[in-house]
Amino acid sequence: MFTKLIAGMIAASLTVIGGSQVARAATVDATIVIESFDSDTDSPFRDTSNAVDGNVTTFLSLPTGSFITLGFSGVRVFDAVGQDDLFIGEVGNGGEDANVFVSSDNGSSFTFLARAFGNQITNLDLADIGFTAGVNAVKIVGLDRGGSAPGFDLSVVRGLENSVQPVPLPAGMPLLIGALAGLGWVARRRSSGHRRS
Repeated sequence: MFTKLIAGMIAASLTVIGGSQVARAATVDATIVIESFDSDTDSPFRDTSNAVDGNVTTFLSLPTGSFITLGFSGVRVFDAVGQDDLFIGEVGNGGEDANVFVSSDNGSSFTFLARAFGNQITNLDLADIGFTAGVNAVKIVGLDRGGSAPGFDLSVVRGLENSVQPVPLPAGMPLLIGALAGLGWVARRRSSGHRRS
């Protein structure tokens, strides 16, 4: 029984030391509107529901200078090793683009991530900019007035739900040291037990 426990500790420590954990495959939609601005009216958008309804066929047009900041409800998106982390959907075919910014402090400050392109889902990787904090807000800023509904036609913002970051090497060392010490203790106990018989 004790030997199985020690073996389990060694396996766990080698898993942690071996590198990173794998991100969950499920995605989560940004469903919270934190802030918006319509450059055509110099005020917040009156209806932002199409940007947060999870439907890739409905959209909110973001003409030049307009923006929307969306949040993830109760989750953060981290950099998943070797995978794209954020997905920005645009449904127009007028060559509309937008700049994408990420925040780990609910939209108080932002870091530029990349440009999202029209008529596609743009896949973005946080590793491209070395962003290691958990993303809880994404800001999309329209860059043009193309298309019949002028501007970037934002349909959806998705992220890998609760992706995990790599576990640093030192985090597994106490487990490994404890497991090896336990194995040494078991081996010594067994060898001293055989001598008494």
